[in-house]
Formats: sequence, C-alpha cells, structure tokens
Amino acid sequence: MSEKYSVFTAPRGGVMTKEVGVITGELELHTRAGQDGSLSLRVRYAGADEWYTPEGGPYTLHDPRDHEVVHEVVIDLLHRPPLTPASPPAPGSSGVSGRSAGSR
Repeated sequence: MSEKYSVFTAPRGGVMTKEVGVITGELELHTRAGQDGSLSLRVRYAGADEWYTPEGGPYTLHDPRDHEVVHEVVIDLLHRPPLTPASPPAPGSSGVSGRSAGSR
C-alpha cells in the first residue's frame, strides 16, 4: 500500500464532499493506493482531525505504480489559481481573433 499527502488551497467553489458538502480554504489531500489498484481519496481542513470523502469514485488504478502521478494530477486539478476576468471585446469587435476557418 502507498500513501501520499499534500496541502493545497481549495479551488473557487471549494471541494464537494459526501459527508458535509462543500469545504473551502486550506485543505489536505490524502490518497491511498492498494496493491490491487484501488485508490481512495480523502480531504480535510489542513491540521484538522476529521477526514471527508470527495464526491465521485470508486477509483481504480491500471497500475498501482501510477499512484504518485495520479496524486499530483489531482492536486493540480484542485489547486487551480483563481480565474482572472477576461477583458470584454472592443466595441464593434466580434471578440474572435485569428484566422477564420475558410482563410489560408
């Protein structure tokens, strides 16, 4: 069995859990991969005792050796920087840039 832990800041909108709904702020992710490929995920407020189960699953790894990479991918998905508002298109502009599908 392999276990990994990482602290991250919840994305905008938080992380939906089965037990208490959405949690936000500084969180900790725990992933555990079994020899049979089973993968479990838990989250908690960083430094807290109580763990929660994110919505989704069950999860199975094709190869248990993929655990480290999958853990990093989950962290990258959960630890997204906030979106910055896009600038509105200039008046009279379609807001589309680049070549059209018919141009060569």
